[in-house]
Amino acid sequence: MSASQVVVGIAITVMGLWGLVLLPRVWRGKFSRPAPRFRGRDRTQGELAYMWWPFGDATRRGVIRGLAPLTFAVWGIVLGYWVALAPSRPGPLSPATRAVVGLAIAWFGVCCVLLVTVIYFNWPKFVVPPTQRTEPGAIAEWRTSCVRSQRRRTRS
Repeated sequence: MSASQVVVGIAITVMGLWGLVLLPRVWRGKFSRPAPRFRGRDRTQGELAYMWWPFGDATRRGVIRGLAPLTFAVWGIVLGYWVALAPSRPGPLSPATRAVVGLAIAWFGVCCVLLVTVIYFNWPKFVVPPTQRTEPGAIAEWRTSCVRSQRRRTRS
């Protein structure tokens, strides 16, 4: 195990720990509470936390709703990374190690699929914080904004 591998492992572990610290706050609705005005617009604390998000407001709100599957996906990466690095001898991994790494990769994939469905459809509800379960997904937001813009055009 080289020093760079250990540094990468520590970095992803810290990211996973930070997600676990934020998760109870998000679940209790802290990130959906209004924050002070920013650049002349009311924003929530979650929107301010993800101000750098380049894919629009609808998906930004979806990522805030999907912090639970995102955190668990990161922990799948952490587990698989450390288990893959654990063997002290070089060479192929043992069957047990391969099985654990394979399960971690599958866990990561399932969590990523959950994250995408929460962002775009706000579903399944059990992984969405209770305060945000009534919000529309990104696709529903885009549809309603298209309908509103079409109504404005027909009125003019």
